[in-house]
Amino acid sequence: MVLCSDDKTYEEVALTVFQKLKDETIVVLAGYPESLVKKLKAAGMEHFIHVRSNVLE
Repeated sequence: MVLCSDDKTYEEVALTVFQKLKDETIVVLAGYPESLVKKLKAAGMEHFIHVRSNVLE
């Protein structure tokens, strides 16, 4: 599942969405909200897609 929004909305919902869906599917965040990335990674999120992503990996 790709979560796609603006950084402000990510601050409000990304962690909750990830926690609810992480056991059901792969959750990918579209974007790289720097203020939130460490928190999401600490919660277990591994997948981010953005302009600097190596999509082949």
